[in-house]
Amino acid sequence: MIKGIIFDFNRTLYIPELQELPDKSIELLKNLKRSGFLLALISIKESQRDTLIESYDLSSFFSIIKIVKEKDTDIFKETLNLLGCQPNEIIVVGDRIKSEIKLANQLGIKKIWYKKGKFSNELPTENIEFPTWTISDLSKVKEIVNDLNTSKIRDRKSNIMKSQNL
Repeated sequence: MIKGIIFDFNRTLYIPELQELPDKSIELLKNLKRSGFLLALISIKESQRDTLIESYDLSSFFSIIKIVKEKDTDIFKETLNLLGCQPNEIIVVGDRIKSEIKLANQLGIKKIWYKKGKFSNELPTENIEFPTWTISDLSKVKEIVNDLNTSKIRDRKSNIMKSQNL
């Protein structure tokens, strides 16, 4: 069962070319938070990034916000630990095959490649860079998570019924 979602900030939730956090990003975060998912944000430290994140009051959605010099597996492991989740209970959502998707693969985490914008032509060149899902509409994240959790519940009920010979 998916318990949490780790998001990238730039070009996943926030569109720097427009200097905007789209309403669809806010709606998705509200919806996921309301549904009880643990949310984390990992972003590369750039000029005024922390101020920008604060200006959108993103701490009201995210349990954990990490602004780092460089994304690496240690940052993702630490985030998993702080969320209290195992790799199979998390999904990573990001726009970079060479960054979030590759790192999630290295840790055995399911990943959603948000293939839109500046890095949408950055294709996987090795197996470790392939996403679990590819989307171009951020609202699909909720749909994927719901489908995963619904199928796991359905599978669990089916296994209980089989074990009870029903």
